[in-house]
Parts: sequence; C-alpha cells; structure tokens
Amino acid sequence: MNKIDMIVGVACLILATLIAIFGIIAPIATFCNSNPGIPVYYAFGFVDEGDYFEEIFLDPLPYWNTEFINVEITGCPSEEDMIACNEIFNEWNTLGNVPILIIDPNKEADIIINFEMFDDDVSWAGGTWIKTVDDNNEVITFAHIDIRQSWPYCRENVIRHELGHALGLAYHSNHVTSSIYKYANVYSSYWSEEDLEVIHGIYG
Repeated sequence: MNKIDMIVGVACLILATLIAIFGIIAPIATFCNSNPGIPVYYAFGFVDEGDYFEEIFLDPLPYWNTEFINVEITGCPSEEDMIACNEIFNEWNTLGNVPILIIDPNKEADIIINFEMFDDDVSWAGGTWIKTVDDNNEVITFAHIDIRQSWPYCRENVIRHELGHALGLAYHSNHVTSSIYKYANVYSSYWSEEDLEVIHGIYG
C-alpha cells in the first residue's frame, strides 16, 4: 500500500466513524459510564457480517437480576409518548420469564426514561446508559434513557429500541425487522422473533 492509498484509507475510516457517531447515517445508542468507578457495559457499533443473533451469544449480555424493574418517566413526554411507553411495557411484561416493568412513584427508579427536545446540531434519536454491579458488567443495576422529542420519525419505535438496550439487548442488529436495528429511521414497531430469541436467551 502506497502513502496515498494509506491516507485515503484513513480518511474513509474517519468519515465512516463520524457518520456512525453523529448520525449522518443513523444515531447509535451508546452505553457510557456517567459515574466514574461504577462498572458499565459498553456496546457501541455494528456487527458487519455473520448472523448477529448467533454472534452475540458468544459474549455475556447484561441482564437484570430482579423480579420487578421500576420505571420513572421524566422531562416533557407528550400524551402519545406516555401511551407508547405503557403499550411497550405491556408488550414486555407479557413475554414471560422476564423482569416485570412497573411505575411506582413511591420507589426509587431503576430505569429513567427522559423526554427532551435537546437543542443541539447532532441528529440522534435516543441514547441509553447502564450501570452494572461488578467488573464482569453482567448484572444491571440502573439505566438512563434519553428520547429526543424532535426526532422526525416514530418515537414509539425509538422508545422500544432504547428500552431494549436498557433491558439487556446490548448490541445493534443488521436485521431490519429487529427492534434494535442499527438505523434509527427504520426501527421496528414490535419485538421480532429474533429479538425474542435473544430476550429468552438472557432471561430463560
């Protein structure tokens, strides 16, 4: 490889990285450690080849080791956002052998879903941060989800996508039918059969 080819290759790699991060193609949910010293499960990027739903079982996925998960909805959700959240919670709760999502204002929140306009120049639909209990990054103890209200496509699908991350679907999918598909403008409006396979692989 000559010097020019190397420079072009590096430039293409940088451009592809910027596209993925800043949402020119699609915003990607990221897991960040918002509290230094607390382990967190990082999942950022794509699975480029092979069968995604086989590959992810090669690595341990994070999960909730509790019977109930208390969710708090903050910010300025619309009536449609609240309806969407309740519908998605009900969908999840009927899957069987999964932690039950509840809303109890008298208890500390395990998952916060925050709805804001987010006045910035970056095109992104939502983001999820999770905290885990140990260095193996397996047991989730807290999750925070941001949903961008100015996102021009269906926010219900964004909520389902980000909640999937918070509940243990840590990677992105190459399968367009998946709720955790990597392109935000075409997130699925349901839990696909492949999603369900992974969910039951996590929780039994």
